[in-house]
Amino acid sequence: MNYGQFLKKLKKYCINKKIKNEDLVNPLLQPIVKAANIKKEKGDFKGELLYYEISESSRIINNRLDISPKIRDALKIPEIEDHIASAVCTFYDTNIDKNLIGDMIDDFLTVIESDATFSKKEISCIKSYSNEPEVFLEKILIKSLKEYNGIKNTDDSIIWSNGDNYIKVIEGDIFNYALGRRLKQQRIVVIPVNTAFDTHVSNKLECNNLPVVSNTTLHGQFLIRVYKSGITEDDIKRRIANDLSVNGLIDSKTDHISLPIGSIATLDFDNATIYLLAVSHFDEHNNAHSSKKEIREAISCMVDYYDKKGQGYDLYMPLIGTGMSRARLSYQQAFDMIVDTILLNKQLIQGKINIVVQPEVMNNIKIRKE
Repeated sequence: MNYGQFLKKLKKYCINKKIKNEDLVNPLLQPIVKAANIKKEKGDFKGELLYYEISESSRIINNRLDISPKIRDALKIPEIEDHIASAVCTFYDTNIDKNLIGDMIDDFLTVIESDATFSKKEISCIKSYSNEPEVFLEKILIKSLKEYNGIKNTDDSIIWSNGDNYIKVIEGDIFNYALGRRLKQQRIVVIPVNTAFDTHVSNKLECNNLPVVSNTTLHGQFLIRVYKSGITEDDIKRRIANDLSVNGLIDSKTDHISLPIGSIATLDFDNATIYLLAVSHFDEHNNAHSSKKEIREAISCMVDYYDKKGQGYDLYMPLIGTGMSRARLSYQQAFDMIVDTILLNKQLIQGKINIVVQPEVMNNIKIRKE
């Protein structure tokens, strides 16, 4: 969330819904401008303290103009947060509709919980101030000022397109799409699993010789989140078996599942359909393995399945082969393999395929266009 997005959200909860853009943009910036003595660098008011006029304010709110980098630099000034807090309190007292505080808090939390620029620690900190609206807003405001206040050129992330269909790379957390209940649009999310579709996540205190899912894998992290939501392991195991049985992949009486690489079981959660995609198998030492060839095969199967049963819904998938599968792929190698394999099957693409890359990994990925 950048400054313009913050202000657009804030405006919804102002007493005066027609508040002027310059009266929305400037009051929260003025203490920073004054503390750092930031001056206008061009125009009719060059040399005077920075103040965004009507057209500039509109462009800031609509993410067409970045705020002065000197404002970001000023955030490092000692005690600057005290000045910002004072400005937020004044704005809050003067402009915010107190009857809408609960809705405002919930609205902002919904946004930041699905915003990859906010770390878990930052979200937790902001949540702790839910009963102190002024401080709550102050924390989000400071974070928003640190972000680039513009719309990234999304065309740069499109690798291939044909009409409305495309392959695209996006920055984010795959689990926000898999289990983000507040997300309204129906979507498909790919989670790599093993060929036995195991549902038991390893615990350091357990002594278990049977294949178990590591809690450090996407497979394991997905299951942990599902179980924390109140769904039991037995329920997930049953739902997986039912789906595989209905699709003729296993007999309904089968106790142990063992299917080929590329097999898919589906689970429905709110507005997300999860494709559990088999990409690895356990060896005699209880280690999950997957070769480059097997990953390619799995991705090809996924594209074919998406073509037949995806119904045109947007599909989101993570990088595959960089973790516990022992394929030993770098982030770039995993990304290239996914793209190359999908492109080999591009005649089957009837929808939008999004490759979701963690923000901390994105800088390690070089995107090429087809």
